[in-house]
Amino acid sequence: GGLRLQLELIKVQVAFFMQFAQKGGKGYEYDII
Repeated sequence: GGLRLQLELIKVQVAFFMQFAQKGGKGYEYDII
């Protein structure tokens, strides 16, 4: 289903965001779409 795929994409984006946050990424660019 498409919903499951969407949830997987969200999980990946959250993982990227968490990594940026841990690196103290001030002024991180949200170019990951």
